[in-house]
Parts: sequence; structure tokens; C-alpha cells
Amino acid sequence: MEKTEEEKALEERRKKRRRIYWENNKVRICRQIMDEYIPKVIETARMKAPELIAKYYEKFPFDHYTEPHIKRNLRVNKIWENNLAYQECYEAGILAYMYSISRCVYSKIENVEGYIRKMIRISFVWGITIFDEGRNICSQNGFSRVHVDSPENSRKY
Repeated sequence: MEKTEEEKALEERRKKRRRIYWENNKVRICRQIMDEYIPKVIETARMKAPELIAKYYEKFPFDHYTEPHIKRNLRVNKIWENNLAYQECYEAGILAYMYSISRCVYSKIENVEGYIRKMIRISFVWGITIFDEGRNICSQNGFSRVHVDSPENSRKY
């Protein structure tokens, strides 16, 4: 069934509103997911089925199923060990692993390895979004960021 022009215009306005909302609230949303939602899901699953969670952790060990994917995603996103985002993204990958195991147990998802890989990619978006506090504060308040230590600013100050 073909959409009318009015429906298309309405859908465009909705997409624009969602995009504006995301841009204005993305740091808060990502931080809320990483700090509140994911730990709550992990704890809930651990309380409901502790023996099944332990079995899944043994069946899908972190070293074999997750760490290679985290390191690959770090390389793809050009985040090296000396980069500020490295630790935040690595921790986001660990959280994604724990969340994936919990979700797979709780929702009876069959493709655990695929779900782990998917959640690692998504968690990197969250980690990259929230890692730089200075950038986030400047963007929320409309400030421009100045790096006093950078070579192009060394003669200005």
C-alpha cells in the first residue's frame, strides 16, 4: 500500500524530531544504558538463573568469544591503547559480553556468539559517545573547545 504525501511528510517530521532528540540527549541516553540498564539486566538474570548463567560463561568464555571481537573493533575504529577512548570502549565490550550472556539466558536466544558480536559493536557506539567529557560538556552548552597544548595554539597564548 502506497503512502500518501501527508503520511510521508508526517514520517519525515517524526524522523527529524527523533534525530534532534537523539542529538540533544545522546550522552545521557548512552550513560543511562551503560550505568543503569545493563547492570540491572545482568543482576536480574543472575538472580533468576545463576546456574544457567555460570554454564553459559563456561560454554562461551570471554578469552575465546569476546576478547578477539573487542580487539578487532578497537582496530577497526582506530582506537589504540594510548587513546583516551580505549579503556572506555574495552569496558563497554566487557559489559556487552556480560549483558549478552544474561540476555541469551533470560530470553533463550540460540545464537549467543552472534548476539555477543552485535552487542560489542553497539557498545562501542556508547563508549565512544560518552568517553570525552570535555567534548560532551562543550557540545551541551554551545561552547567551542580550545586545546591550549596543541601546536597551532602555542603562539596564541
